[in-house]
Amino acid sequence: MKRVPLVGCLLLLLTALAAADETWCGLYIKNQKIGYAKFTTSEAEYRGKTAQRTETTTLIAAQMLGSGLQIRIETVSYSDASGRPLSMRFVVDSGGRTQTTDATFEGSRVSVAIVNGGQKSTKVLDVPSGARVVEDPTLVVLGSPTGKTETFYLLDPMTVSLIKNEATHAGKATIEVGGVPVQVETVLIKDPRMTQTAYLSAKGDLVKLKSVMGLEMVAEPKEKALAFTAGDLSTLDLATESSIASTPSLDRVDDLRTLDLRLTGLDLSALPSGDHQTVRKDGEAWRVDVHPPALPKRTIPLAEAKRQKPAWTKATTHVPADDPKMVALARDIVRGETDTLAAAIRVRDWVFEHMRPNAGIGVVRDAREVLATKEGVCRDYAILSATLMRAAGVPTRLVAGLTNWNGRFYYHAWVEAWTGKQWIGLDATIPRIQVDPAHVKLSEGNVEEAFSFTFLEGVKIEVLGKQSR
Repeated sequence: MKRVPLVGCLLLLLTALAAADETWCGLYIKNQKIGYAKFTTSEAEYRGKTAQRTETTTLIAAQMLGSGLQIRIETVSYSDASGRPLSMRFVVDSGGRTQTTDATFEGSRVSVAIVNGGQKSTKVLDVPSGARVVEDPTLVVLGSPTGKTETFYLLDPMTVSLIKNEATHAGKATIEVGGVPVQVETVLIKDPRMTQTAYLSAKGDLVKLKSVMGLEMVAEPKEKALAFTAGDLSTLDLATESSIASTPSLDRVDDLRTLDLRLTGLDLSALPSGDHQTVRKDGEAWRVDVHPPALPKRTIPLAEAKRQKPAWTKATTHVPADDPKMVALARDIVRGETDTLAAAIRVRDWVFEHMRPNAGIGVVRDAREVLATKEGVCRDYAILSATLMRAAGVPTRLVAGLTNWNGRFYYHAWVEAWTGKQWIGLDATIPRIQVDPAHVKLSEGNVEEAFSFTFLEGVKIEVLGKQSR
């Protein structure tokens, strides 16, 4: 099984399965083809021992907020006879940007080297005690009794983190493929970000995969798969397809002071609750009261803020706050300001003025590469903002969530700065300094936490109340 990242502002993650020597698949949303995938497996030598080598190529070509989005993913991995990964290489190209991730699995540690736009970094991941990391979740449960559930971890190369998953053997079923009934084995794969259903032949080969947004990966002949090329850019817009309408529709969100929402359709217990919003269970639904705190006129000095929240001023994956160029630029932007929030706002304003949007980039990027090009998606704005704020001494965390635009909620990213008493949301993609109540938080933290949020598949949003300024 190979993890195939489909990323834009919403940071989707596709999962594909292939057990045959060579498998071709078409990628579809609402019967519109958006790409293809190829999987090849063979026996090979790895460090003097026999291993299974798997190569994949995936092409996705669609729209993102009206801009053409093309993503090409190449992977090469080696695993032992039990399916335990030995090494993995992921190369993702999108919008002229490339990220290469090399991972080596040794005992209870995973050593990862990342090259992002020419910028190099490393990270070591510790496998939780007693846990196992696998390549193919289906191997964990296929052959086991129906209803059997197993827990395991998968490597996400985009956030460079280990994600806990569950796979359940759901038994035999009959599905239609091209109008023909096919007998399959069903495996449910539960990832904290989404749930997917894999349909496999009796031999374990992929027949179909169903994922979020109506996305389907369907095994098909090579000729049919290759009939789609990058030049066949689909007119389907992934941002629009993943957006959520509210009832009733919202307008004039800039005038809002608070917003009371009810969300139904998923377990949303993981949604963050704090200064920006309060989340509580309401029967089978979840109430989200969004109440951004008022901007204080003065906050604590930078030195005191750093003493209070030292972990949120450190460099992390894709957020090189200790890079000398970032530190020098942050110093120039802040211009001697010692008030924490005022310094954060100066950084936010600088990013807003110097960055330009480019929705056609589907790679999670290092802030140094973002700074060199000064363009990107909302996630890039947030990563650059967080890096410069931390470099200036402002405790800052990344946030992923929803924002309302033209009456629909779209996936979005921004930052929060610590003022000494509370976290204040700041968004460098809009003219307004502070986030409005139509910004709903799904996750927060560093890259690995903020960009591993739950995809709200099937969720309904009801507006129960709102207060204007």
